[in-house]
Amino acid sequence: MANALQHASSEARSAIVKKETIRRRMRRQKRGVQPPEPQSVSEIRLPDNFTSTGEATPQSFLIHDSGPTAPKRMLVFASEKQLQHLASAESLFFTVLFNKWDMPTRAH
Repeated sequence: MANALQHASSEARSAIVKKETIRRRMRRQKRGVQPPEPQSVSEIRLPDNFTSTGEATPQSFLIHDSGPTAPKRMLVFASEKQLQHLASAESLFFTVLFNKWDMPTRAH
C-alpha cells in the first residue's frame, strides 16, 4: 500500500484516513451517545433507551435491578427471546463477572 501511495496524487493521499483517526472519531461519537461513566455503583442511572430493546415496539431488557442502595448491586439484562432459549437449554455454562475467581461453572 505504501508503494501505491507514493504514486497517488496528493489529493488522493489526503483523502485516505488512518485507522487510528477513524477509531478516535468513533470513540468521540460513542461518548456523545453514552451516559457519563459513574464513579460508583450507586451512581448508575440507566436511561430508558438502555433498559429496552431498540425495536419498533421496544421490549423490556433490564429484567432486574437490585437498586443503588444494595450492598452488591446486580443488574440483569435479557430479552424475552433470550429467556426462552435459556429455559429450553439442556446445559448452562456461566461465569460470574467482576469476581476475583472468574471461573466458569457448569450447572445442570
